[in-house]
Amino acid sequence: MDSLMKKGLFGLIGLFSLHLWAFPAFGGAPHLFEIHGSNTVGARLAPVLVEAYLQDQGCQQVEISQQSTNYETLVTCLSSSPTTSIRIVSKGSSTGFDALNNNEAQIVASSRKIREQEVAALANYGDLSAPESEHVIALNAVNIIVNNTNPLNALTLSDTAKLFKGLYGNWTRLEGSNQTVTIMARDKKSGTRTVFENVVMGSGNPIYYQHKSFTSNDELSKAVANNKGAVGFVGFSNNPRNKVLALSITKDRQIKPDQASILTEDYPLSNRLYFYMPADTSNEEARRFYQFIKSSDHSKLVTDAGFIPATINTIPVSYEGLSTRYKRATVGYQRLSTNIRFSPSGKVIDNFGLQSIEKIVEFMENNNGSLLLIGFYGLSEGNRSREFSAVKAKQVSAALVKAGISRSRILVRGLGSRHLLSPGRTKQDDMRNIRVEAWFKPWFSK
Repeated sequence: MDSLMKKGLFGLIGLFSLHLWAFPAFGGAPHLFEIHGSNTVGARLAPVLVEAYLQDQGCQQVEISQQSTNYETLVTCLSSSPTTSIRIVSKGSSTGFDALNNNEAQIVASSRKIREQEVAALANYGDLSAPESEHVIALNAVNIIVNNTNPLNALTLSDTAKLFKGLYGNWTRLEGSNQTVTIMARDKKSGTRTVFENVVMGSGNPIYYQHKSFTSNDELSKAVANNKGAVGFVGFSNNPRNKVLALSITKDRQIKPDQASILTEDYPLSNRLYFYMPADTSNEEARRFYQFIKSSDHSKLVTDAGFIPATINTIPVSYEGLSTRYKRATVGYQRLSTNIRFSPSGKVIDNFGLQSIEKIVEFMENNNGSLLLIGFYGLSEGNRSREFSAVKAKQVSAALVKAGISRSRILVRGLGSRHLLSPGRTKQDDMRNIRVEAWFKPWFSK
Protein backbone atom coordinates (compact mmCIF):
# COMPACT_ATOMS: atom_id res chain seq x y z
CA MET A 1 0.00 0.00 0.00
CA ASP A 2 3.00 2.32 0.50
CA SER A 3 3.69 2.26 -3.23
CA LEU A 4 0.09 3.27 -3.90
CA MET A 5 0.35 6.26 -1.62
CA LYS A 6 3.72 7.29 -3.11
CA LYS A 7 2.19 7.46 -6.57
CA GLY A 8 -0.94 9.08 -5.26
CA LEU A 9 -3.45 6.75 -6.85
CA PHE A 10 -5.64 6.41 -3.83
CA GLY A 11 -4.57 9.60 -2.15
CA LEU A 12 -8.06 10.83 -2.97
CA ILE A 13 -9.72 8.15 -0.87
CA GLY A 14 -9.71 10.36 2.21
CA LEU A 15 -11.28 13.14 0.13
CA PHE A 16 -14.14 11.11 -1.34
CA SER A 17 -16.61 12.94 0.90
CA LEU A 18 -15.71 16.07 -1.07
CA HIS A 19 -15.97 14.40 -4.48
CA LEU A 20 -19.60 13.50 -4.84
CA TRP A 21 -19.35 12.91 -8.60
CA ALA A 22 -18.50 9.25 -7.86
CA PHE A 23 -21.31 6.73 -8.12
CA PRO A 24 -22.02 3.44 -6.37
CA ALA A 25 -20.28 0.41 -7.86
CA PHE A 26 -22.99 -2.17 -8.54
CA GLY A 27 -24.22 -1.02 -5.13
CA GLY A 28 -20.75 -1.00 -3.49
CA ALA A 29 -17.87 1.45 -2.95
CA PRO A 30 -17.55 4.79 -4.85
CA HIS A 31 -15.55 5.14 -8.08
CA LEU A 32 -12.35 7.02 -8.80
CA PHE A 33 -13.85 8.15 -12.11
CA GLU A 34 -16.15 6.94 -14.88
CA ILE A 35 -15.73 6.30 -18.61
CA HIS A 36 -18.93 6.29 -20.69
CA GLY A 37 -19.56 5.79 -24.39
CA SER A 38 -18.62 3.44 -27.19
CA ASN A 39 -19.47 -0.24 -26.88
CA THR A 40 -16.61 -0.94 -29.29
CA VAL A 41 -14.12 0.65 -26.87
CA GLY A 42 -15.83 -0.18 -23.59
CA ALA A 43 -16.47 -3.88 -24.06
CA ARG A 44 -12.85 -5.01 -24.25
CA LEU A 45 -10.27 -2.26 -24.71
CA ALA A 46 -11.12 0.24 -21.98
CA PRO A 47 -11.17 -2.39 -19.19
CA VAL A 48 -7.65 -3.66 -19.95
CA LEU A 49 -6.31 -0.11 -20.25
CA VAL A 50 -7.82 0.75 -16.86
CA GLU A 51 -6.40 -2.48 -15.41
CA ALA A 52 -2.93 -1.57 -16.71
CA TYR A 53 -3.24 1.88 -15.20
CA LEU A 54 -4.14 0.54 -11.76
CA GLN A 55 -1.24 -1.91 -11.91
CA ASP A 56 1.12 0.87 -12.99
CA GLN A 57 0.01 2.86 -9.96
CA GLY A 58 0.89 -0.06 -7.69
CA CYS A 59 -2.34 -2.02 -7.27
CA GLN A 60 -1.45 -5.65 -6.55
CA GLN A 61 -4.81 -7.28 -7.30
CA VAL A 62 -7.21 -6.03 -9.98
CA GLU A 63 -10.61 -7.53 -10.74
CA ILE A 64 -12.68 -6.89 -13.89
CA SER A 65 -16.43 -7.49 -13.45
CA GLN A 66 -18.85 -7.17 -16.33
CA GLN A 67 -22.64 -6.98 -16.41
CA SER A 68 -23.72 -7.66 -19.99
CA THR A 69 -27.34 -6.82 -19.28
CA ASN A 70 -26.60 -3.12 -18.77
CA TYR A 71 -23.25 -2.90 -20.63
CA GLU A 72 -21.40 -1.95 -17.46
CA THR A 73 -17.91 -2.94 -16.35
CA LEU A 74 -16.17 -2.33 -13.04
CA VAL A 75 -12.40 -2.46 -12.76
CA THR A 76 -11.60 -2.73 -9.06
CA CYS A 77 -8.42 -2.60 -7.02
CA LEU A 78 -8.97 -5.25 -4.38
CA SER A 79 -5.69 -4.59 -2.58
CA SER A 80 -6.61 -1.03 -1.57
CA SER A 81 -8.43 -0.31 1.65
CA PRO A 82 -11.22 0.37 1.11
CA THR A 83 -11.45 -1.22 -2.33
CA THR A 84 -11.89 1.35 -5.11
CA SER A 85 -13.03 1.02 -8.69
CA ILE A 86 -13.36 2.70 -12.06
CA ARG A 87 -16.71 2.34 -13.81
CA ILE A 88 -17.12 1.86 -17.58
CA VAL A 89 -20.54 2.14 -19.25
CA SER A 90 -20.68 1.12 -22.92
CA LYS A 91 -24.00 1.97 -24.55
CA GLY A 92 -22.77 3.90 -27.60
CA SER A 93 -20.54 6.89 -28.37
CA SER A 94 -23.35 9.45 -28.17
CA THR A 95 -24.27 8.32 -24.66
CA GLY A 96 -20.74 9.16 -23.52
CA PHE A 97 -21.00 12.81 -24.50
CA ASP A 98 -24.44 12.95 -22.87
CA ALA A 99 -22.99 11.45 -19.68
CA LEU A 100 -20.18 14.02 -19.63
CA ASN A 101 -22.72 16.80 -20.03
CA ASN A 102 -24.74 15.34 -17.13
CA ASN A 103 -21.65 15.08 -14.89
CA GLU A 104 -21.93 11.28 -14.88
CA ALA A 105 -18.63 10.67 -16.71
CA GLN A 106 -15.19 12.24 -16.62
CA ILE A 107 -13.88 10.58 -19.81
CA VAL A 108 -15.77 9.75 -23.01
CA ALA A 109 -14.91 6.69 -25.11
CA SER A 110 -15.93 7.14 -28.74
CA SER A 111 -15.63 5.16 -31.96
CA ARG A 112 -16.14 8.33 -33.98
CA LYS A 113 -14.90 11.90 -33.88
CA ILE A 114 -16.87 14.31 -31.72
CA ARG A 115 -19.54 16.17 -33.70
CA GLU A 116 -19.58 19.95 -34.07
CA GLN A 117 -22.89 20.19 -32.22
CA GLU A 118 -21.45 18.16 -29.34
CA VAL A 119 -18.43 20.46 -29.15
CA ALA A 120 -20.85 23.40 -28.92
CA ALA A 121 -23.11 21.70 -26.35
CA LEU A 122 -20.10 20.88 -24.17
CA ALA A 123 -18.39 24.26 -24.52
CA ASN A 124 -18.48 24.69 -20.73
CA TYR A 125 -15.87 21.91 -20.62
CA GLY A 126 -13.55 23.75 -23.01
CA ASP A 127 -12.89 22.79 -26.63
CA LEU A 128 -13.15 19.00 -26.66
CA SER A 129 -11.91 18.90 -30.27
CA ALA A 130 -8.58 20.44 -29.24
CA PRO A 131 -5.42 18.24 -29.25
CA GLU A 132 -5.16 18.26 -25.45
CA SER A 133 -8.72 16.90 -25.07
CA GLU A 134 -8.88 14.40 -27.95
CA HIS A 135 -6.62 11.35 -28.15
CA VAL A 136 -6.69 8.41 -30.56
CA ILE A 137 -6.13 5.25 -28.50
CA ALA A 138 -6.31 2.71 -31.34
CA LEU A 139 -7.46 2.13 -34.89
CA ASN A 140 -10.40 0.01 -35.91
CA ALA A 141 -12.55 -0.51 -38.97
CA VAL A 142 -16.16 -1.12 -39.82
CA ASN A 143 -16.34 -4.46 -41.57
CA ILE A 144 -19.16 -5.38 -43.93
CA ILE A 145 -20.06 -8.94 -42.97
CA VAL A 146 -22.20 -11.64 -44.53
CA ASN A 147 -22.93 -15.23 -43.61
CA ASN A 148 -20.10 -17.65 -44.41
CA THR A 149 -22.30 -19.40 -46.98
CA ASN A 150 -22.60 -16.22 -49.08
CA PRO A 151 -20.47 -16.58 -52.27
CA LEU A 152 -19.70 -12.84 -52.61
CA ASN A 153 -16.19 -11.63 -51.70
CA ALA A 154 -16.37 -7.90 -52.46
CA LEU A 155 -18.83 -5.04 -52.91
CA THR A 156 -18.58 -1.53 -54.30
CA LEU A 157 -19.51 1.30 -51.96
CA SER A 158 -22.46 2.01 -54.25
CA ASP A 159 -23.82 -1.53 -54.02
CA THR A 160 -23.26 -1.55 -50.26
CA ALA A 161 -25.37 1.61 -49.96
CA LYS A 162 -28.12 0.11 -52.14
CA LEU A 163 -28.17 -3.03 -49.99
CA PHE A 164 -28.66 -1.06 -46.80
CA LYS A 165 -31.25 1.23 -48.42
CA GLY A 166 -33.31 -1.87 -49.09
CA LEU A 167 -33.02 -1.59 -52.89
CA TYR A 168 -31.75 -5.17 -53.29
CA GLY A 169 -34.24 -7.62 -51.85
CA ASN A 170 -32.44 -10.77 -52.96
CA TRP A 171 -28.76 -11.62 -53.24
CA THR A 172 -29.25 -12.72 -56.87
CA ARG A 173 -29.23 -8.97 -57.74
CA LEU A 174 -25.50 -9.09 -56.92
CA GLU A 175 -24.85 -12.49 -58.49
CA GLY A 176 -25.19 -14.14 -55.12
CA SER A 177 -27.28 -17.11 -54.06
CA ASN A 178 -31.08 -17.11 -54.04
CA GLN A 179 -31.54 -15.73 -50.52
CA THR A 180 -33.66 -12.86 -49.21
CA VAL A 181 -31.47 -10.01 -47.96
CA THR A 182 -31.83 -9.38 -44.21
CA ILE A 183 -30.33 -6.05 -43.12
CA MET A 184 -28.71 -5.82 -39.69
CA ALA A 185 -27.26 -2.66 -38.17
CA ARG A 186 -25.98 -1.18 -34.94
CA ASP A 187 -28.39 1.12 -33.12
CA LYS A 188 -28.51 4.88 -33.70
CA LYS A 189 -26.38 5.70 -30.64
CA SER A 190 -23.47 3.69 -32.01
CA GLY A 191 -20.32 5.41 -33.26
CA THR A 192 -19.76 2.39 -35.51
CA ARG A 193 -23.07 3.17 -37.21
CA THR A 194 -22.11 6.83 -37.58
CA VAL A 195 -18.90 5.88 -39.39
CA PHE A 196 -20.85 3.52 -41.67
CA GLU A 197 -23.56 6.07 -42.46
CA ASN A 198 -21.08 8.89 -43.16
CA VAL A 199 -18.95 6.89 -45.58
CA VAL A 200 -21.45 4.50 -47.18
CA MET A 201 -24.95 5.98 -46.96
CA GLY A 202 -24.22 9.69 -47.25
CA SER A 203 -26.25 12.59 -45.91
CA GLY A 204 -30.02 12.12 -45.93
CA ASN A 205 -29.92 8.44 -46.88
CA PRO A 206 -31.07 6.36 -43.91
CA ILE A 207 -30.72 2.63 -43.51
CA TYR A 208 -33.87 0.80 -44.67
CA TYR A 209 -36.47 1.03 -41.93
CA GLN A 210 -37.12 -2.72 -41.88
CA HIS A 211 -33.70 -3.60 -40.47
CA LYS A 212 -32.78 -5.39 -37.28
CA SER A 213 -30.99 -3.20 -34.74
CA PHE A 214 -28.39 -4.26 -32.15
CA THR A 215 -26.75 -2.52 -29.20
CA SER A 216 -23.47 -4.45 -29.42
CA ASN A 217 -21.18 -5.74 -32.17
CA ASP A 218 -21.19 -9.25 -30.71
CA GLU A 219 -24.98 -9.51 -30.81
CA LEU A 220 -25.05 -8.41 -34.44
CA SER A 221 -22.24 -10.78 -35.43
CA LYS A 222 -24.03 -13.75 -33.86
CA ALA A 223 -27.24 -12.85 -35.70
CA VAL A 224 -25.48 -12.72 -39.09
CA ALA A 225 -23.87 -16.09 -38.40
CA ASN A 226 -27.34 -17.57 -37.89
CA ASN A 227 -28.95 -16.09 -41.02
CA LYS A 228 -27.78 -17.10 -44.53
CA GLY A 229 -29.24 -13.98 -46.13
CA ALA A 230 -27.91 -11.47 -43.60
CA VAL A 231 -25.67 -8.48 -44.20
CA GLY A 232 -24.42 -6.25 -41.42
CA PHE A 233 -21.54 -4.15 -40.18
CA VAL A 234 -19.39 -4.53 -37.06
CA GLY A 235 -16.07 -3.37 -35.69
CA PHE A 236 -12.89 -4.99 -37.06
CA SER A 237 -12.40 -7.05 -33.92
CA ASN A 238 -15.91 -8.53 -33.95
CA ASN A 239 -16.00 -10.79 -37.01
CA PRO A 240 -14.70 -14.30 -36.20
CA ARG A 241 -17.97 -16.01 -37.18
CA ASN A 242 -18.62 -14.45 -40.60
CA LYS A 243 -17.18 -13.57 -43.99
CA VAL A 244 -15.72 -10.06 -44.27
CA LEU A 245 -16.14 -8.41 -47.67
CA ALA A 246 -13.51 -6.31 -49.44
CA LEU A 247 -14.57 -2.92 -50.79
CA SER A 248 -13.99 -2.05 -54.45
CA ILE A 249 -12.57 1.45 -54.82
CA THR A 250 -12.20 1.25 -58.61
CA LYS A 251 -12.72 -1.49 -61.20
CA ASP A 252 -9.12 -2.63 -60.71
CA ARG A 253 -8.64 -2.01 -57.00
CA GLN A 254 -10.21 -3.74 -54.02
CA ILE A 255 -9.15 -3.01 -50.46
CA LYS A 256 -9.57 -5.55 -47.68
CA PRO A 257 -9.65 -4.50 -44.05
CA ASP A 258 -6.28 -5.64 -42.70
CA GLN A 259 -3.66 -4.16 -40.42
CA ALA A 260 -1.86 -2.21 -43.16
CA SER A 261 -4.98 -0.77 -44.83
CA ILE A 262 -6.48 0.23 -41.50
CA LEU A 263 -3.30 1.79 -40.10
CA THR A 264 -2.98 3.98 -43.20
CA GLU A 265 -6.77 4.45 -43.31
CA ASP A 266 -6.72 3.49 -47.00
CA TYR A 267 -9.58 1.09 -46.26
CA PRO A 268 -12.65 3.35 -46.66
CA LEU A 269 -14.31 2.24 -43.43
CA SER A 270 -11.29 2.61 -41.18
CA ASN A 271 -12.07 4.50 -38.02
CA ARG A 272 -10.28 5.90 -35.03
CA LEU A 273 -11.08 5.06 -31.43
CA TYR A 274 -10.94 8.03 -29.08
CA PHE A 275 -10.81 9.10 -25.50
CA TYR A 276 -12.08 12.62 -24.77
CA MET A 277 -11.45 14.45 -21.53
CA PRO A 278 -11.91 18.14 -20.62
CA ALA A 279 -8.46 19.68 -20.32
CA ASP A 280 -9.40 21.43 -17.09
CA THR A 281 -11.09 18.48 -15.39
CA SER A 282 -11.12 18.68 -11.61
CA ASN A 283 -10.85 14.90 -11.26
CA GLU A 284 -7.13 14.34 -10.73
CA GLU A 285 -7.44 10.55 -11.02
CA ALA A 286 -9.06 10.84 -14.44
CA ARG A 287 -6.32 13.27 -15.50
CA ARG A 288 -3.63 10.86 -14.29
CA PHE A 289 -5.21 8.00 -16.25
CA TYR A 290 -5.50 10.14 -19.40
CA GLN A 291 -1.84 11.10 -19.21
CA PHE A 292 -0.91 7.45 -18.69
CA ILE A 293 -2.78 6.58 -21.91
CA LYS A 294 -1.10 9.39 -23.87
CA SER A 295 2.44 8.83 -22.63
CA SER A 296 2.82 5.04 -22.53
CA ASP A 297 2.99 2.36 -25.22
CA HIS A 298 -0.06 0.09 -24.95
CA SER A 299 0.43 -1.74 -28.26
CA LYS A 300 0.20 -5.24 -26.82
CA LEU A 301 -2.95 -4.47 -24.84
CA VAL A 302 -4.57 -2.90 -27.91
CA THR A 303 -3.62 -5.88 -30.09
CA ASP A 304 -4.79 -8.43 -27.52
CA ALA A 305 -8.15 -6.63 -27.37
CA GLY A 306 -8.52 -7.12 -31.13
CA PHE A 307 -7.67 -3.61 -32.30
CA ILE A 308 -4.72 -2.04 -34.10
CA PRO A 309 -2.25 0.12 -32.17
CA ALA A 310 -1.40 3.46 -33.77
CA THR A 311 2.30 2.73 -34.09
CA ILE A 312 4.80 3.67 -36.80
CA ASN A 313 6.40 0.74 -38.61
CA THR A 314 7.15 -0.25 -42.17
CA ILE A 315 4.34 -2.16 -43.86
CA PRO A 316 3.98 -4.34 -46.97
CA VAL A 317 2.72 -2.63 -50.12
CA SER A 318 0.55 -3.96 -52.94
CA TYR A 319 0.87 -2.00 -56.18
CA GLU A 320 -2.17 -3.68 -57.74
CA GLY A 321 -4.26 -1.08 -59.57
CA LEU A 322 -1.72 1.70 -58.87
CA SER A 323 0.13 3.90 -61.37
CA THR A 324 3.59 3.44 -62.85
CA ARG A 325 4.52 6.96 -61.69
CA TYR A 326 3.75 5.94 -58.12
CA LYS A 327 5.81 2.78 -58.42
CA ARG A 328 8.79 4.72 -59.80
CA ALA A 329 8.56 7.38 -57.09
CA THR A 330 8.73 4.82 -54.29
CA VAL A 331 11.53 2.57 -55.60
CA GLY A 332 13.89 1.80 -52.71
CA TYR A 333 11.47 3.11 -50.09
CA GLN A 334 9.40 1.30 -47.48
CA ARG A 335 5.96 2.65 -46.67
CA LEU A 336 5.32 3.76 -43.10
CA SER A 337 2.11 2.79 -41.35
CA THR A 338 0.37 6.15 -41.35
CA ASN A 339 -1.23 8.75 -43.58
CA ILE A 340 -1.21 12.33 -42.35
CA ARG A 341 -4.64 13.88 -42.79
CA PHE A 342 -6.09 17.32 -42.28
CA SER A 343 -8.93 19.10 -40.50
CA PRO A 344 -12.34 19.38 -42.20
CA SER A 345 -11.33 22.81 -43.50
CA GLY A 346 -8.23 21.23 -45.04
CA LYS A 347 -6.02 23.96 -43.62
CA VAL A 348 -4.30 22.33 -40.66
CA ILE A 349 -3.03 18.87 -39.80
CA ASP A 350 -5.65 17.06 -37.71
CA ASN A 351 -5.07 15.90 -34.13
CA PHE A 352 -4.24 12.33 -35.09
CA GLY A 353 -1.83 13.65 -37.71
CA LEU A 354 -0.06 15.58 -34.95
CA GLN A 355 0.15 12.37 -32.89
CA SER A 356 1.60 10.57 -35.94
CA ILE A 357 4.18 13.30 -36.53
CA GLU A 358 5.50 12.80 -33.00
CA LYS A 359 5.81 9.07 -33.67
CA ILE A 360 7.50 9.59 -37.05
CA VAL A 361 10.07 11.79 -35.33
CA GLU A 362 10.70 9.03 -32.78
CA PHE A 363 11.00 6.48 -35.61
CA MET A 364 13.53 8.66 -37.46
CA GLU A 365 15.56 9.18 -34.29
CA ASN A 366 15.94 5.41 -34.03
CA ASN A 367 16.52 4.69 -37.73
CA ASN A 368 19.11 6.14 -40.10
CA GLY A 369 17.50 7.07 -43.38
CA SER A 370 15.44 9.57 -45.35
CA LEU A 371 11.73 10.29 -45.70
CA LEU A 372 9.65 10.62 -48.84
CA LEU A 373 6.37 12.48 -48.34
CA ILE A 374 3.80 11.98 -51.12
CA GLY A 375 0.81 14.28 -51.16
CA PHE A 376 -2.56 13.39 -52.67
CA TYR A 377 -5.61 15.52 -53.35
CA GLY A 378 -9.23 15.02 -54.38
CA LEU A 379 -11.17 16.06 -57.47
CA SER A 380 -12.41 19.37 -56.09
CA GLU A 381 -9.47 21.39 -57.47
CA GLY A 382 -9.50 19.91 -60.96
CA ASN A 383 -6.25 20.46 -62.87
CA ARG A 384 -4.59 22.08 -59.84
CA SER A 385 -4.81 18.93 -57.73
CA ARG A 386 -1.15 18.07 -58.21
CA GLU A 387 -0.07 21.56 -57.12
CA PHE A 388 -2.31 21.39 -54.05
CA SER A 389 -1.09 17.90 -53.15
CA ALA A 390 2.53 19.12 -53.17
CA VAL A 391 1.54 21.96 -50.85
CA LYS A 392 0.12 19.43 -48.38
CA ALA A 393 3.32 17.37 -48.49
CA LYS A 394 5.36 20.52 -47.81
CA GLN A 395 3.06 21.36 -44.89
CA VAL A 396 3.79 17.98 -43.29
CA SER A 397 7.51 18.41 -44.03
CA ALA A 398 7.50 21.77 -42.21
CA ALA A 399 5.82 20.18 -39.18
CA LEU A 400 8.43 17.39 -39.08
CA VAL A 401 11.28 19.89 -39.37
CA LYS A 402 9.78 21.94 -36.55
CA ALA A 403 9.59 18.73 -34.47
CA GLY A 404 13.30 18.06 -34.97
CA ILE A 405 13.93 16.19 -38.24
CA SER A 406 16.61 17.69 -40.48
CA ARG A 407 15.18 19.15 -43.68
CA SER A 408 17.94 17.38 -45.63
CA ARG A 409 16.37 14.02 -44.72
CA ILE A 410 13.00 14.84 -46.33
CA LEU A 411 11.91 14.72 -49.99
CA VAL A 412 8.39 15.82 -51.03
CA ARG A 413 6.25 14.89 -54.04
CA GLY A 414 2.71 15.64 -55.13
CA LEU A 415 0.67 13.14 -57.14
CA GLY A 416 -2.58 15.08 -57.27
CA SER A 417 -5.79 13.12 -57.65
CA ARG A 418 -4.16 9.81 -58.50
CA HIS A 419 -5.22 6.87 -56.35
CA LEU A 420 -8.49 8.27 -55.07
CA LEU A 421 -9.89 6.67 -51.94
CA SER A 422 -13.29 8.27 -52.52
CA PRO A 423 -14.64 9.05 -56.02
CA GLY A 424 -16.73 12.19 -55.46
CA ARG A 425 -16.13 15.93 -55.16
CA THR A 426 -17.81 16.61 -51.83
CA LYS A 427 -16.16 17.83 -48.63
CA GLN A 428 -16.42 14.29 -47.26
CA ASP A 429 -14.63 12.93 -50.35
CA ASP A 430 -11.89 15.52 -49.96
CA MET A 431 -11.36 14.53 -46.33
CA ARG A 432 -10.72 10.95 -47.49
CA ASN A 433 -8.54 11.87 -50.47
CA ILE A 434 -6.40 14.73 -49.12
CA ARG A 435 -3.57 12.96 -47.36
CA VAL A 436 0.20 12.61 -47.18
CA GLU A 437 1.88 9.22 -47.26
CA ALA A 438 5.23 8.72 -45.52
CA TRP A 439 7.91 6.44 -46.98
CA PHE A 440 11.29 5.56 -45.47
CA LYS A 441 14.58 4.73 -47.22
CA PRO A 442 17.23 3.25 -44.90
CA TRP A 443 20.85 4.35 -45.21
CA PHE A 444 23.00 1.25 -45.34
CA SER A 445 26.62 1.45 -44.26
CA LYS A 446 29.23 -0.92 -45.70
